[in-house]
Amino acid sequence: MQLLVANMFRAAAIIFLATSFSFISVGASKSAALFRGVDDDFEIGEAEVLLEEKRGTFVIEVKDYEDGHDSISLNIMIDHLVYELEEVLEDEVVSHDYEGLKSGHAVTIPAGTVLGAKSAKAKFNGGKIKPAEAKDDDGGKKKKKEKSGLFGRNLLDGRTEDEDEKQQRTVDQLHRHLYSTTFGDKKVVAVIVQTNDSIYEGTEDGLREHVFGLTADGSTSDDMFNLSSGYEQCSYGAITFSPLDTQPGIDNGVVTVAVDMDAVESKSMAIRLQAITKLKEMFGDDIIDAADYWMFCIPPNTAGDPSVNKTNWVYQDKTGMMGFSYGSDEGPVMCFNSAKSWQSGWYGENGAHGDKTLETSLSHGCLEISLSGIADYDTTSNLVLVKIVNPANDGKDFFVAFNAKKGINRETQETGDKVTVVQVEEGGGTRYAKSLFLKELGAGGNYTNDVFTVEVESITGSEFANVKIYSGPTCALTTPAPSPAPSPGHWYQLASYDESFGAPRCSSFGSVCDSQGLLNGRGNVSGGNEPNQPNTLNSCTDSSHGTYHYDESVDKIVVSNNIARLMTEGDTVTITATVWCWGPETKVDFYYASDASNPVWVQIGERQQCPGREENTLTAEYTLPEGEIQAVRVNSMFNDQPVIPGKSCTTGGWDETDDLVFSVAAIQPTDPPSPQNPQPTSNPTPAPSNAPSQQPTPSPSNAPSQSPTASPSSSPTSSPSKSPTNQPTTAPSKSPTSPPTVQPTNNPTPAPTSKPTEVPTPLPSKSPTKNPTTEPTAPPSDTPTPMPTNDEDDGNGPQLASYDPSLGAPKCSSFGSSCDSQGLLDGCGTMTNGNEPNQPNTLNSCYDGSGGTYHSDESVDKIVVSQAPGITSDMTEGDTVTITATVWCWSTGAPDYIDFYYASDASNPVWVQIGERQQCPGGGAQTVTAEYTLPEGDIQAVRVNLMYQSSTASTDSCTTGGYDDTDDLVFLVKESQEPLTSAPTSTPTKNPTPMPTNEDDSGPQSAAYDPSLGAPKCSFGSSCDSQGLLDGCGTMTN
Repeated sequence: MQLLVANMFRAAAIIFLATSFSFISVGASKSAALFRGVDDDFEIGEAEVLLEEKRGTFVIEVKDYEDGHDSISLNIMIDHLVYELEEVLEDEVVSHDYEGLKSGHAVTIPAGTVLGAKSAKAKFNGGKIKPAEAKDDDGGKKKKKEKSGLFGRNLLDGRTEDEDEKQQRTVDQLHRHLYSTTFGDKKVVAVIVQTNDSIYEGTEDGLREHVFGLTADGSTSDDMFNLSSGYEQCSYGAITFSPLDTQPGIDNGVVTVAVDMDAVESKSMAIRLQAITKLKEMFGDDIIDAADYWMFCIPPNTAGDPSVNKTNWVYQDKTGMMGFSYGSDEGPVMCFNSAKSWQSGWYGENGAHGDKTLETSLSHGCLEISLSGIADYDTTSNLVLVKIVNPANDGKDFFVAFNAKKGINRETQETGDKVTVVQVEEGGGTRYAKSLFLKELGAGGNYTNDVFTVEVESITGSEFANVKIYSGPTCALTTPAPSPAPSPGHWYQLASYDESFGAPRCSSFGSVCDSQGLLNGRGNVSGGNEPNQPNTLNSCTDSSHGTYHYDESVDKIVVSNNIARLMTEGDTVTITATVWCWGPETKVDFYYASDASNPVWVQIGERQQCPGREENTLTAEYTLPEGEIQAVRVNSMFNDQPVIPGKSCTTGGWDETDDLVFSVAAIQPTDPPSPQNPQPTSNPTPAPSNAPSQQPTPSPSNAPSQSPTASPSSSPTSSPSKSPTNQPTTAPSKSPTSPPTVQPTNNPTPAPTSKPTEVPTPLPSKSPTKNPTTEPTAPPSDTPTPMPTNDEDDGNGPQLASYDPSLGAPKCSSFGSSCDSQGLLDGCGTMTNGNEPNQPNTLNSCYDGSGGTYHSDESVDKIVVSQAPGITSDMTEGDTVTITATVWCWSTGAPDYIDFYYASDASNPVWVQIGERQQCPGGGAQTVTAEYTLPEGDIQAVRVNLMYQSSTASTDSCTTGGYDDTDDLVFLVKESQEPLTSAPTSTPTKNPTPMPTNEDDSGPQSAAYDPSLGAPKCSFGSSCDSQGLLDGCGTMTN
């Protein structure tokens, strides 16, 4: 049976995407490198019996035949030589599952195993292969253990500190092959194998065209669709294949070898085994490591490779390569199905045109999206791939894509311009596994299983499809898909590379600085070159040993304030480092420097150990020192390494150091208290006035008016007060004062007045007299003028808010009996399907979380502040008003809490909490209320802060959890016509006026910050409560 050679693109797909550690007879992968424990002089004759256990590798082989079918075999490899397992069951072959091993696993081969050179088979004779355990090498140093890498392949790494350069190169080459198969430029050699009785029917020139699209002299051939061009266009340049052209005797990536065997009597595995041996004889033992991939073109009529019936084909998917095989050389021009496209990584975060994929568990019910085909990946803003995680968490995940029949996918053989649904049998689309084609969907079509439903609402030619994907019975939402992350703003800063520092930098002040992908990778590591390496302030360099996301790398650094404000000197911040770890052997150091332009690094805490393999998150906290432009450093290393003095970094073979620069705000000094003044001021000072003089003054003391009177009045007041009250009232007393005293005091008292009051008058009179009166004031009326009733003032009625950009929140610009935010607060941040208009709608830059989905997770949707029912007058100082908040609470509502606040001055808000924190009364839409008395101030504000789980509010009176929402509403308040205090008499009386009584108590009062006084202040009332305005001390931590 002649092997298929024409469609090299499809053949190579099995190696590069199905498994990076498989062989294909026309597109075989590069063989593995030497392993410790296998003797270099291991000889194989007609049959070799192992006298002791040996190390080897378990390998799955996939063969691609000319008639379109594939066959699979299970094998072991020792020192580049591969033997098929003889004692396996058919279901083990079909399922690719033998003793739980995966292709590429290091194994121990039992003593007594028979290895046949001619049959290329291995027989265990009752023994059993098992996963290999890492051993101590001769130096007593532990080798790294097996570890999962790209596509889930595992390999025993021989990395030790004393390995010589040749051994390390071998290991690194093998890592590069196994774990970076889908990115970078790959060197390839195509080998034509000739036996005694047969030879591959093509020529070296023809093979070179099929694989590379090149002629013998290296110029471009007429073969426009070949292995190299197919992969380059489907990956948008992420992977390229070029011929190995540096080895004499290998002519632009093609070579012919002859083996002393007969094809009709030999298995293809045995032929390839001998071909590898011949290559090593011709070019040396290291030749296999010179290329990334070796393709073996086996002669026709090779024995032992029977065809299978079409109904038993493993692959029948014709939507893309990796499925059905085709005998055409120049097509079909198409790429891969959704599962294999996801596995490639070409359209995700490392893709040439950004991440246009989405992974979802549909935990919030419904997703509405527009899907474009991968042929538009470079131009579309739509998603091209969606992965739906199976809730069973068994790796049997689903993939949805629009199979647009255009461009690089113009010759797809089925489901063109349709939506496809595909499932993988294991691995979640991250490693080799069978993919199962489930359904094609045209416009109006749907597919439902136990996990989700896909509905195709419409399809626009080959351009895009509008799709709904949801769990549950229906998809009720009609809003577009969310952006993948909240938009950065003054609060959340994204770094960019700063050439002057040689590292990423956030140039603006913020509470968070994020390196994004600027640190991803390490040095020149295979498959993961770090942008602008080494990204350090003082020339610490990175190692380039190993392979991206198999060996160590620092991929991301975020520094964030622990409280919701700009990072400020004295604040405690957290460094969060995303690090790819080999395992517990990987260690991490954290540092900070107060001056990024002249860094002196200070280590933060002790050296940390990676908690596990692969991607891990490690954190460290420290207090920001003085300095406007600061930096942090993360240094990862393999095993404990010594730090270079003066540089604060290590230089081991797998070590990396990365820095992040950011801006820090200076501490603002507080204003000193006003000095004591012996003369009265227009506003009372916070402290009592000076003590009285020892001798009586020759004239009465000045009255506390803005312009004191020149002399006391010459006549007595008509009617002194009946009796003093203990507290000043906000309204005149209900009964007139008593008749005047018989004889007024015409002259000042001969002795000092009684002891002064302990504290000054709370407020000066609103309109003090400029000059003293010459006549006594008239007696008060028998009945004081009452406060105007609400019935006499219909007011302007309810008011609707509009967004005020100067305040950054909704505002009712006219007086009214109520103020309604309408729909201006609906949603929360940039949450899924519920972006809040003009977010965050707060006066002092409190930002919203954007976790979750609209009307599944928390949001403050509406705020109304209003007079009591039945009162139509405009809101006025001293009125009691109600805040009504419409909020969406998650689940049963029990985990959600609400805080209410008010501020008397919206332009300089000092927030005062209203009552206690409330718990959501239930799940879904809920109405929660709070009452308070309007303080003085013409432009006031209220705040509603909804949070998931009860957490401590920041100094800005808001919480900053991932599901929290804080919204403000601004409104106008009329000035009260009621005097707050009575004007003082012009002449002091013989005895001081006692404090007024409680006959007309205004009740408990809550303080608001008074900037003119520099302290909290209350209106008249029975008590004054500072609430949270004095909480904390200075700029102490937290």
